[in-house]
Amino acid sequence: MYKQLTYWVCFVLVPALLGGSTATADLIAHWPLDGNYVDATGNGHDGTPLDDPKFVVDGEKGLVLEVDGSARVMVEDAPDLNFTASESVTMTVWVLYDPSLASSGWRSPCGKGRTAPGGDTSYLDTMYGFFVSPDNEWASNMGSLGGGVGPAVADEWHHFAFVQDGGRNENFYYINLEVVQSGAAANCSTPGRPFFIGASGSDTSPFEGFGGRISDVRIYNEALAGDALAATTIPLCLLYTSPNPRDLSTSRMPSSA
Repeated sequence: MYKQLTYWVCFVLVPALLGGSTATADLIAHWPLDGNYVDATGNGHDGTPLDDPKFVVDGEKGLVLEVDGSARVMVEDAPDLNFTASESVTMTVWVLYDPSLASSGWRSPCGKGRTAPGGDTSYLDTMYGFFVSPDNEWASNMGSLGGGVGPAVADEWHHFAFVQDGGRNENFYYINLEVVQSGAAANCSTPGRPFFIGASGSDTSPFEGFGGRISDVRIYNEALAGDALAATTIPLCLLYTSPNPRDLSTSRMPSSA
C-alpha cells in the first residue's frame, strides 16, 4: 500500500520547505480544477469541457473535477507542452479512482498525445500520460515508461508525478512521492495533438475515459525532486499572489530509482 499523504492545507511555498535549492523551474500550465478549466499560470492553456464534466465538493480536497468515463476537458496543443528526450518536464496530478464511474479498459486521468483532432486514435509512442489498466492497475505510458506498477486503489486520493531529466537521461514515475518506475529519457512530443484531463481523448467522442475525481494538474519545464517535488502536493492558491508565481525552486533528481 502506498503511503497516504495529508497535505491539505493551502500554503505559500515557504523557505523552510525549499531552502537550499539552487535552480528555478517555470510552471508552464496549471489547472487547479476548483470550479473552472482555466490555466492559472496565465499562459493560455485553458481547457474546453466536453460531455459535461462536473465540479463536486470533496470531503478532503474541496471543489474538484468529477468525470464519468465520458466527460473530459481538452486543452489545445502548444509548443511548450511538447518535450524532446533532451528536455526536462514534470507533470503532477491528484487523482481519486472510482471504478463505478468507469470500470473497464484503459482509463486516463490526464495526458497528452494519445489522440489527434478529428477523432484520430492512431497510437504514437511519444505520448505521455497516467492510466488505469484493463487489469485495474496504476499504469504509465510516458517517455520510456510503460505498463502496470501495482493495484489501482479505489476511493482514496493519490498523487502522481512523471519526472523526466533530459540532461541526466532519466525519467521517473512517482506515486505519493515514491518511485514506482524508472527508465531513460525519451521523446514526449506530439505536435498537433491535444492534452486531455479526464480521458486520453478525443475531441469527437470519449476515448479511454477515466472515472473518478481529479484535482490540481501541473506541468513544469524542469525535473523536480526532493522538497520541490513534495511541494507539488500542496495547493498553490496563495502562490499566485506573489510577483512571479511561476518560479519554483528545485532540487536534483534522485541518483537512482
